[in-house]
Amino acid sequence: CNYSVPAGQPIIVSALPQQAPSGTYYVFSGWSDAGAATHTISSPSGSYTATMVAQDFTLSMGTVTGSVIVGGQASYTVSVNNVNPAGNFTGTVVLTATNIPAGATASFSPCASGSSANSCIWTGSGSVGLTVTTAAGTPVTNSTVVVNGSSGVLSHIAGALLSRSEER
Repeated sequence: CNYSVPAGQPIIVSALPQQAPSGTYYVFSGWSDAGAATHTISSPSGSYTATMVAQDFTLSMGTVTGSVIVGGQASYTVSVNNVNPAGNFTGTVVLTATNIPAGATASFSPCASGSSANSCIWTGSGSVGLTVTTAAGTPVTNSTVVVNGSSGVLSHIAGALLSRSEER
């Protein structure tokens, strides 16, 4: 998305977040003159253009299978990445671990303050650890650990297998 201001026309322009009909969310990236997000422009020559870039993220789990003996722990890496590297995703993503087996718990680390059991508040791109701890009574079966990531209108999921076996 581009907004242009015709030469010689005074106008106040603010580059606010936009959502395209396709559902893609755009945020302000920069002005052609590298100025601030809000401009008061009265250009005697030339035009200024505000550039909006897609602001979205992907969510993935680096470990495809976490194997654990009942009573132990499985570790995963959850990654939040830019869809558009020029977008410099800086949004706050709430990560929530779901489909955790009965008798097991999930915890993320590191996370921002305000995070709670099975959830994590994460800002921008990067990786966070997810640990699933099983207990003696956790059923010996396989399941898929699912992580939901949401940031405003954006929402994505990732999953990985949790394979549990009895102690040998």
